Amino acid sequence: MRFILRAAALLSTLLTTIALAEPPPQVEVAPVLGAQFFRGFNGPGMGRDQTIQNGVIVGARGGALFADRLRLDVGLEFTPTVVVGADRLTYVLQPHLDGTVDLMTGWIRPYVGVGVGLVGFVDNQWLGDSIQFKSELTSRSPDVEFSGSLMTGVRVYMGELADMLEGTTLRLDVRDVLYAPRNIAVNYMNIQPGEFNAFHNLQFSLAFAWTFDAFGEAPPAASSGTTPVSVP
Repeated sequence: MRFILRAAALLSTLLTTIALAEPPPQVEVAPVLGAQFFRGFNGPGMGRDQTIQNGVIVGARGGALFADRLRLDVGLEFTPTVVVGADRLTYVLQPHLDGTVDLMTGWIRPYVGVGVGLVGFVDNQWLGDSIQFKSELTSRSPDVEFSGSLMTGVRVYMGELADMLEGTTLRLDVRDVLYAPRNIAVNYMNIQPGEFNAFHNLQFSLAFAWTFDAFGEAPPAASSGTTPVSVP
């Protein structure tokens, strides 16, 4: 788990460095709608069951497109959900920075990427509350954890289908968000506080993106050789 988080951070830094060396980028903004799965899949092999219900994702992303294939995105997702077996609302906030690369050109483009971010859990009933666990008093308060993510998906350039959709892109994303809550009030599991437990939250989302030249068009490349001079 620690290796995956470090690898995601390193690859995100590398993609950022490459992107900043490119000419001025295009800008892409998109509302996001999808689903997030907190429940474990087939035991520990696919991550522990966090015992909170799967929920709907609502969010937005904005980013920059470099050299027509490399993207850097900043996003924020919000997922309202409930604790399994209890009528308690829990809110999950996930800000993140992603770097993605299109695997091919054309109007249908599969892509892969990595990201780093945070996962924040808030339950209104935790505020100012505490619980007794194995003779230890543990505060129940909102908790924030670092996260890494691996993602893949496909982009469909809608302008190729209709002229009125020029500059728009349909994005289908699949993301595996990895993090390790250490707070018993967050992971909802009967484990010793501080024990390292990895979680994999699967996200499936759909985004309708608009792309435009916010920084102006890239300057043309300088030509080599001498400039021809006309002779009257």
